[in-house]
Amino acid sequence: MDYIDLYLIHWPLSSKPGIHEYPIKKEDFIPMDFKSVWVAMEECHKLGLTKFIGVSNFSCKNLADVLATAKIPPAVNQVCERENMSLGLSNNVVAPLSDPPKTLFLEDPSCTQ
Repeated sequence: MDYIDLYLIHWPLSSKPGIHEYPIKKEDFIPMDFKSVWVAMEECHKLGLTKFIGVSNFSCKNLADVLATAKIPPAVNQVCERENMSLGLSNNVVAPLSDPPKTLFLEDPSCTQ
């Protein structure tokens, strides 16, 4: 494999090193270093290891933290709302494609086919 299409930070959370139990106990969470993690994600993109970088399950505050220093904005914030799924409902997330950060989607021909 030459690259992956989308590389995500799955949750805006970190835990103490060596913690591999699930669920993670509240006292084992530590603040996430958004800046250094995102710099590493951008480097993967620059090296051609991934076509897009993004986040998952980020709040508006989490996104603002990433965007404050990002050179490459997240291509996506993937969310899953289990409550809706269990009720047979699907999520509908909308964003105007005319906003500058979102036009990155339109630069890739495979996203507009």
